[in-house]
Amino acid sequence: VLYYGDPVSKNFNWGTNQGTATMDLVGIGTVKKLEVSFDYYFDGETGGAGSYDDWTCHVGNVLVFNKSMSGFAGKAWINFKKAIDVVGQTPTLKFTFDSKDSVGNTGFGLAIDNLKVTVPCQ
Repeated sequence: VLYYGDPVSKNFNWGTNQGTATMDLVGIGTVKKLEVSFDYYFDGETGGAGSYDDWTCHVGNVLVFNKSMSGFAGKAWINFKKAIDVVGQTPTLKFTFDSKDSVGNTGFGLAIDNLKVTVPCQ
């Protein structure tokens, strides 16, 4: 599990904070499409992309997910899956989190589990 938060206090209440987790997708080679899937659990402030407690997932410079795509659902494990075009993209997966302020950070934070990046038949 990839977790953004304090595992002892089970929140991210340490002022304005942000973090990034990056993974090179080695062994994929040159492909045109990828499918990214993961389960997530989010407990933070609601709002659209760019709002407080914002989080994203990118492959190269392709946006795979941002918080507003969730319909602001949270406090439950939710499965997400998306096929993306990656022609000419650097095969790097990146999750970002930004609280953007020091208010309302007493929620659990963000957990990512069952992350899969697959190459569909092309």
